[in-house]
Order: sequence, then structure tokens, then C-alpha cells
Amino acid sequence: MVPWADPYAVAWDRLRKLRRRESFSFVATIVLSAASGLLVPPLVPFVFGALAIVSGFYSIAVTRFRCPRCASFFYGAIRGRRPPKKCDTCGIEIGTPKPFDPDDAHLEQG
Repeated sequence: MVPWADPYAVAWDRLRKLRRRESFSFVATIVLSAASGLLVPPLVPFVFGALAIVSGFYSIAVTRFRCPRCASFFYGAIRGRRPPKKCDTCGIEIGTPKPFDPDDAHLEQG
């Protein structure tokens, strides 16, 4: 039997990983494009294009992240410059564990 895992904790971990990958891909796009410009200038459009696509993918994935409580988009309608600390719809803060539900008690028993 698999032990019960807090679904909120799993969701927050997924958001944290997506944000980290988004940041890394953005920085990698700039650094590797500049480096390829110094080493092999004709490759710059290809390197930049490929890395920009990866960076865009992660940006969309972060924007489309759904709140574990209300299932609305966590970022709401508009994504600002700073990442939100709570859901625009229900107000749950990042890292909040799922409240205890007596109906889930049977899942914790070994």
C-alpha cells in the first residue's frame, strides 16, 4: 500500500519545479545565445530560437498551473512581473497543506 501523500504538497512541488525550470531556461536562452554569437555567429538564430521555444513552453506551463484547492488558474487572468504568493481566486498561499478530512483517515492507516 502506498502511503497517503498530501495532494497540495505535490502540487506546490510541481509549481516550484516549473518555476525553477522556467527561470533556468530563460537565463540559458540569453547566455547560450550570446556565447554562440561569440563562437559561431551563424548559429545564433537557431540556438536562440530553440531555447526561446523551451523557455516559452515553461512560461506557459507555469501560467497554466491550477490551484490545488479551487482548480482555477493560480495566476488568474493576468500574470504580473512578480510571481503571486497566493491564488487569485480562493486566496490559498503557496505551501499551504491540505486540511485534514476525516473521510481521508482510512488512507493514512497502514
